[in-house]
Amino acid sequence: MDQITLLINFKSQKIEIEMEKENTIYNLKQKLEELTGVLIKRQKIIGFKLSGKMPDDSIKLSDSKLVISKKIMLIGTPEKVVQEIQQVPDDLPEIINDLEYDYYPSQKDEEAFHQDSRVQELLKKRIETVNIQPISEMRKNVKLLVLDIDHTIFHLGGKGTTIAELTRPYLHYFLKRISPLYDICIWSQTSWKWIEAKCYEMNLFSNPDIKITFIMDTSSMIKIKSNHLENDHDHYVKPLEIIWAKLPEFYSPKNTIHVDDLSRNFVLNPKNGLKIKSFDKLEGPSDDQELLYLTEYLEYIAKYADDFTKLSHENWKTFLKSIGQRMIRNTNQN
Repeated sequence: MDQITLLINFKSQKIEIEMEKENTIYNLKQKLEELTGVLIKRQKIIGFKLSGKMPDDSIKLSDSKLVISKKIMLIGTPEKVVQEIQQVPDDLPEIINDLEYDYYPSQKDEEAFHQDSRVQELLKKRIETVNIQPISEMRKNVKLLVLDIDHTIFHLGGKGTTIAELTRPYLHYFLKRISPLYDICIWSQTSWKWIEAKCYEMNLFSNPDIKITFIMDTSSMIKIKSNHLENDHDHYVKPLEIIWAKLPEFYSPKNTIHVDDLSRNFVLNPKNGLKIKSFDKLEGPSDDQELLYLTEYLEYIAKYADDFTKLSHENWKTFLKSIGQRMIRNTNQN
């Protein structure tokens, strides 16, 4: 039988696999499970397309309509790592929900940091070194949502509780609704390993209605010193300039919104930041509806706003209430 050689990128590894052309994508996944420890059900392979879509596992590698990219990537978490995190172990990297150290950045803050030579040098280095690897196809006709994980869509710190149980209510509803309107970047202040593992446990990769476009981790952040905080407290920030510089044909300040529970994380881009109420499953009510409100706001601005920097995201809930009241008045008049 004819054979085909596939080069698979998996994390920092390059895996070369010889497959029979009559083998299916499922057979390839079986081989990858043996080599990487990533179960088939947790695997997502980037680099195969059939009529512009992700092919079914039953498709043969010899299928004439199957397009195989020269760059193939396996996304998935080895089962050993999954078992380590399913009960949220004590050594899980801690993201302290230090709201007492948070502040809402002003235009003056933005200008000061953009004039700070040290900050600009750090930013330049990140732009040069960060490699954004797409998980799903980027689209030119949609907006971009940059979404934090810890305390935004997931509660961190519940020992002995599964990750699935710590997911913020309505997360899947929220992501399904906005996916047609936004590419989605998950950006968290932890390593790629933990981001990927959490996303799998929250079923963000396996759900066909949710398209996570790319992931950014702590290595893409920069550390700054803010005089807003006691003793010029140092903290990390998420500079959207990295995305705009790397992918200017898709994203810009006009079409990007960054949702985070810590507003200091978007100090370099305050006009693109939206602070969401911090999610604490152990302290807060079980009927948390923050993502329901956020869904309505993001849908509205995606449809009607040409430039996100012209909006006051700081007052997003007030704006949402005014829109609702206006719609009620219009309905009554009709």
